[in-house]
Formats: sequence, C-alpha cells, structure tokens
Amino acid sequence: MASACGFDGLLGDQFSAQHAKSLPVAFAINDAVAAGVIGKAALAPIEPGQKGYWRAMMRLQRFAELLEATADRDGLPPVSILLIDSQLWTRLRPGPAGYEIEAHALRPAPGDVVIVTNEFVLAGIVEGSLSSRRALDLGVVAVDGDARLATSVQDKMLARIGSDKTPGGPRMARKILAPWGNKAVGSQ
Repeated sequence: MASACGFDGLLGDQFSAQHAKSLPVAFAINDAVAAGVIGKAALAPIEPGQKGYWRAMMRLQRFAELLEATADRDGLPPVSILLIDSQLWTRLRPGPAGYEIEAHALRPAPGDVVIVTNEFVLAGIVEGSLSSRRALDLGVVAVDGDARLATSVQDKMLARIGSDKTPGGPRMARKILAPWGNKAVGSQ
C-alpha cells in the first residue's frame, strides 16, 4: 500500500504533523533560515511532479548509501525517513545487498528508526554542505525510535555522513521499490 505526497500534487498550502518530531523540525528549519544559518531555499515549496520526486529519491538513495557505508557488526537497522516539506515517507529496509528503498511508505514500521527533516536539509547533508552534527545540533534533523537503534543511527550520521565533505557523488539507485508494488524501478 502506498500513500500520496506533495510530489503527487496533493499538498497545496497544507502542512500536517506526520510524526511527533515534524513540528519541532519545521520550527527549527524556520529559525535556522531566520538566523541566516541555512539558506532560504529550505522554506521554498517543493517542485511537484516526477522531476521533484526523482530528485528527492536520488538524495534519499545517496543517504542510504552513506548510511550503508557505516554498517558494522550490528548490521543495518530499518530506517524510515520523513521529508516534511513533501510529506514523503520512505523506508530503508535492510536487504542482502544493503538497503532497499520503499518509496511512498504509509508510515514507519514498528521498530524503524525515524529520521525527520526536509529535502533541502537532506541535500545539504548528502552533498556535504551541511554536516550531520550541525543539522542535529540545529534541530533541522531529528532521529527517533528505540533508544539503542536511534543512538546507533545518529552516531553513524555523526561519524561518517556529512562530516565536512561527504566523499563520493550521487549514483543511480541500485534498487528503489516502486510505490505501486515491489518491482524495482532503478538498477546499477
């Protein structure tokens, strides 16, 4: 089952709290823009339609790759990411070759670590212009869930993702599960 998001043209001027951390993150983003810490583009409306959707998916894929690179003996926890500007839920499910991306998830699954942010902030982290530490300190990213797993994901973000300059560049998605079924729509 899939849910619609702002890329489907269903948001308009509405904002709803999809998660308990949605409003605090939204206020933190607004405060960071007002203070000149992050760019005004963080408050700009999303680009609806396929172009905006696939740009967001590539950023989510890059984040998944960076998170995969931090895997240790504990493996990869399941992660759900909420982009509050588009209300897009995306699940990163551990698979045999790393994370599989489930776009347009209805909500996080029980036991998922939840990351709440917006696309502009996510782009800054994966492109290396905003460190994970700075994003977490500003509150423009929130990590929630089981304390042990959430701390593990947050530690991985602080250690490897968006620290000064994130190495590498975007790659084509290995496996993104289409919102209308389990058929992969991208491959490398």
